[in-house]
Amino acid sequence: MEEESLLPSALSLSLKVYKRQTVIVLLLSILMTLVMGAVVVFQKIDKLKTDLISLQTQLTREETAASNVYDKLQKNLDDAEIAQGEVEEDSKSALKSIVCSDANRYNNKAQKALKKYEKYYDNAKEYLEEYKLRYEEVNDLVKEINRIQEELRMDSFTKTTLNGFTEESQKFTELKEKDSEVRKSAKDAQDFADKLYNAYIYIMERIVAGECGSTYCPDLDQFYVMKVIENRIKHPKFPNTLEGVVFQPGQYQPTWDGNWYKKADKRTKENVRKYLRGEVDTGMPDNVVYQAVFKQGDYVWAHVSNPVDGGHYYCGIYEK
Repeated sequence: MEEESLLPSALSLSLKVYKRQTVIVLLLSILMTLVMGAVVVFQKIDKLKTDLISLQTQLTREETAASNVYDKLQKNLDDAEIAQGEVEEDSKSALKSIVCSDANRYNNKAQKALKKYEKYYDNAKEYLEEYKLRYEEVNDLVKEINRIQEELRMDSFTKTTLNGFTEESQKFTELKEKDSEVRKSAKDAQDFADKLYNAYIYIMERIVAGECGSTYCPDLDQFYVMKVIENRIKHPKFPNTLEGVVFQPGQYQPTWDGNWYKKADKRTKENVRKYLRGEVDTGMPDNVVYQAVFKQGDYVWAHVSNPVDGGHYYCGIYEK
């Protein structure tokens, strides 16, 4: 009987121990789950912080790169606009020129400015496209940084310091709208310069060969002769055309002594080409309108000597 009464007691005790162990195991499991959850949370936070630092570093780098592109964009837009103005101004001056060398000199400047404009225009176009891409990339980075900051419950949110590109796009559009006009101005200047050159070349080669085409006459003499002829074309005291000046009675000896038919040598042809194409700056004032082996006019501006006939005097008249 005694043994039978002990059996339920032992059973009851075992059940109590089992229940206690079960509770302990359950509590430990919950604790482990909480710990593991906390570890996961902390790992996620650490990763977010690491990602945030990396993105902020990348943002700084990208903003710096974008700012450099923006500066280049601005400079090329400004330079292209300036070059456009130079093309138009020099083209107008070429078209207003009365003589060949002036027209070609201004045309040379216009064509040089056109090349600068084309270079700056193409650069601006490339930089604008690059800046748009970098600007969008920076904004994407800012959005991702702000997302992480919100997830981390951070109060401060990042903003981009970059300028937009709306104004720059408008400036580029304005350049583009004037593109055809600028190119037409340069073409008109080139056509006019070529027209004068073709009208001058034959007569200038003949008169320079006749006046100072001998090998003992220096290059400077040839340039000065052509400058005096053009000065006369521009001066009210003389005819206003090349033919009128060269063939004015009693003025240029080669037109009546047979030297008109003297063939220009290679040097003379090259000097005439260079002068008419505006590649030579003689420094001679516009009021120097006389060239002879003797002095005349109001003053002697220069004397170019040679070993044969003493050389030429280049003389000017004072404006009244």
